[in-house]
Amino acid sequence: MAVFGSFRMASSKACAVDASAGSRTFLMRGDGTAGLAPTQDDLGNAVAMSASGRTKYQASPKYWSDYTTALFFDSSGYTTAGAPFNFGSGGAPFSLLLRPWFVTGVGGETAQPILATGNGFGSWGPGGLQNEIRLVSAGTVRLNFYSGTTPYTFDIAAPASIMDSAHEVLITYDGTTTRGYIDGSLRASTMQAYTAIGGTLTARIGDPTDASYVKVGVTDFTAYASCLTTASSYTLPTLPPC
Repeated sequence: MAVFGSFRMASSKACAVDASAGSRTFLMRGDGTAGLAPTQDDLGNAVAMSASGRTKYQASPKYWSDYTTALFFDSSGYTTAGAPFNFGSGGAPFSLLLRPWFVTGVGGETAQPILATGNGFGSWGPGGLQNEIRLVSAGTVRLNFYSGTTPYTFDIAAPASIMDSAHEVLITYDGTTTRGYIDGSLRASTMQAYTAIGGTLTARIGDPTDASYVKVGVTDFTAYASCLTTASSYTLPTLPPC
């Protein structure tokens, strides 16, 4: 099952029509002006860059060749309202699609944060984390999410390293099963339930507060209020999403 459908021209660039575009809740393209940083995503969600100023558009590394830039994170990140990343709340389906180029950096790839969502970040559950995504090895992306009274660990392991080259990571939830894909192939699944923690949620992308950090050029980062696919594999698009 393909994630994207037919093709058209948009913004003077070829792109693949995203059949699920109507369910996007967050869309941060990496295509911008080199040296600058975004103040909102493509849907108008406000984002606040970390004080370090090291999250900005740069020419490489990137996933799509016809994008001018990728949004590069270097010991830095941004915060935004957490509603788009309120994964599995009330059994609601979701998908998170990330097209990264992870860069081998100081400290290796141990527990480096990509996303954290909560109404606090020092612990789990009410007043703390609801979910987080980390790069925990050169070939493994980990989703931790609150379930019952404890965090549940869901590892998505690739057959080889995903460092220093372009890859796609997709996490989906259909209301029952969470699935993790890397480069179009299903790598893990679980029927573990999600537990919402309530309160006002904040999301940190490229969490700049952690002791370790991920260095990555992000070409697309999209959250959906729908499950993109339940297939065991799908054909990766060859053009950016419209």
